[in-house]
Amino acid sequence: MKWMAGDKLSVADFWVGAWYCDWVTNNNNPFKALWDPVMPKYPNVTRWGKDFIKANNVWLATRPQDQPY
Repeated sequence: MKWMAGDKLSVADFWVGAWYCDWVTNNNNPFKALWDPVMPKYPNVTRWGKDFIKANNVWLATRPQDQPY
């Protein structure tokens, strides 16, 4: 099982993916540095997050950058 609810992306993946992309990995977020020491403790979440980013790279590359997060 690659995603939270099976082999396909689900609403749950997008809910957690929004947190991961907006708070954990977004360099525009002023609180990103708080997550940097925490995430190595959760390698499965980090792996999942990288897979989520890869699956949604078109949207993430074109999303508006004028908001901090």
